[in-house]
Amino acid sequence: NYLWYARFKKIAEWFFIYELSRKKDIRASYTEGDGCITIEYAGNKKIFITARFDRIDLLQNNNAVIIDYKTSNS
Repeated sequence: NYLWYARFKKIAEWFFIYELSRKKDIRASYTEGDGCITIEYAGNKKIFITARFDRIDLLQNNNAVIIDYKTSNS
């Protein structure tokens, strides 16, 4: 258990520092949602893309960051 805890603590500290460093650049955050987009191409053809996200950060510069947290090996 000690080895797991030491690894978890190191990752948690890194994550906390990383999140703090990004905070000033984030305008809004959205968590655990679904989305879809329709892309039209070649005149009248369409493709539909759907996705489930863990988090999307909208940045001050109008870009977006899509974050997918992995909690398993799959």
